[in-house]
Amino acid sequence: MAWRYNINRQANRDIKDNILGALDAVEASGSFASSGEFKYQPDSLSLSPAFKVPFDIHVRETEGIVEFPLNKDGVKKIASQARAAPYGEGSKTIVDKNVRHTWELDAEQFELRPKARFDAWWKDLLGKVAEGLGVDAANMIVHRYKMLLYPSGGMFKAHTDSEKEPGMFGTLVLSLPSYHKGGDVLLRHAGHKMTYNSSNNWFNWAAWYSDVRHEVRPVEKGLRWVLTFNLCTRPSPVRPSLPSAPNVERHEVAIHNALVTWLRSGSQWPYLLYELDHDYTEASVELNTLKGRDRVQARLLDKLSKKELKGEYVLFIALLEMEEHGECEFDYDHEVGSKSRYGYRAPKPPPEWHEFSEIERSERKIQTLVDFNGEEMDSNLEFDEDNILQKTPFAKGEKEEMGYTGYMGNYGPEATHWYRVSALVICKRHKVHELLPHWEGDEEEEQAEEETETEGEEETEEAEEDDLVEVLPPKPAVSRPLNVRRVAVPVAGGKRKIVEIIDLTGDSD
Repeated sequence: MAWRYNINRQANRDIKDNILGALDAVEASGSFASSGEFKYQPDSLSLSPAFKVPFDIHVRETEGIVEFPLNKDGVKKIASQARAAPYGEGSKTIVDKNVRHTWELDAEQFELRPKARFDAWWKDLLGKVAEGLGVDAANMIVHRYKMLLYPSGGMFKAHTDSEKEPGMFGTLVLSLPSYHKGGDVLLRHAGHKMTYNSSNNWFNWAAWYSDVRHEVRPVEKGLRWVLTFNLCTRPSPVRPSLPSAPNVERHEVAIHNALVTWLRSGSQWPYLLYELDHDYTEASVELNTLKGRDRVQARLLDKLSKKELKGEYVLFIALLEMEEHGECEFDYDHEVGSKSRYGYRAPKPPPEWHEFSEIERSERKIQTLVDFNGEEMDSNLEFDEDNILQKTPFAKGEKEEMGYTGYMGNYGPEATHWYRVSALVICKRHKVHELLPHWEGDEEEEQAEEETETEGEEETEEAEEDDLVEVLPPKPAVSRPLNVRRVAVPVAGGKRKIVEIIDLTGDSD
């Protein structure tokens, strides 16, 4: 019977591959990062022209404005109020010029004074930012955050931006007119790279999603001067409409067909996990805050679950974690050093990541599981890696080496690796309890549907009564007894309703 087992196994694999292929094929407008530049021209033909930036900058506690392009007087004004910029490491805030070397002002320490054409320029800029990232400009809020000044040698090592306020999904950087060379921003996400060069044009912008890993390369000469803004989603209790995306109808059909095969088969998987392109945190994960292609995929699945495949599956968002511990290959050059004809060479600096030669322990869990409204359903749930649709799980998300022990004579070297990725969870409705034993979604939804139906019936009855009031004559304002008759009146749906008719022809006796 081995042949039958192999056939069933291949059929199950085909089911996963079809769903994976349909979701992977979904496209989204925009990218993980975008940039642009502004055309500017001198106000005059003098040797020190002031470029036509549509606003002035005033640093509080100083006199006058900071002129464009940045000059020595402007540098003094900024430096008089600035401080060395820190960076976050876990719960700590650290100042270390070997990691981040720049000076900063908080938003409260300076102000932008708009000029006549500022509103049109700002609206145009935000439209370009939204288009570049593939988001709806109407649902985007922008908050001024910092002024940064990178001196010669200034840089910031690779990092991701923390979510500094609720609903934050990205960062906008506005590079101001200041002569400099170097200071390029290198952005990496999901195997793709982009370089933002602010020195080619002194007045330009770049925007990227918060989870995009990026670094500011050292400034070689001059001063890199920028303003940073937080990009946030406008709070809304209503689920967003399906974002504009290429070939969305074709993708919807493909996802529908792939899901039907899984839902109506004897597949071994009660639920499936699809790893998302972007990373999310417990504080921000919900349907409204999903980014780029993640949002299109989630909305397509949500739409199908409410229409063509209503009631057949339930959707969640999960933050998955994996921890692995094992032995690493012994690297003589890094551990001991080496000898040559020129003498002894000291050990090389240890690499940031050590590959395993053998994995001794591996643990996986759903750290947090939420519904599409962001409400936490459960945490610390075990799951089988085979439920993940991707063939190489945890390849997309964050990874970090939590600990490394070098060669100790009797054992080692050893390392512990930590991985984190966000995922959509598609669960067969009648199998939800295999994922969430205490799930009460069916009861809650049935109760909500009953309440909706009851409200609908009450509204219908009230409407029918309103219609009858228009047909029947008003009750006369008399004090004598009235002759009231009860009759059956046809109403909507082929039913009849008992109403009271007042007989005005005579007394009740």
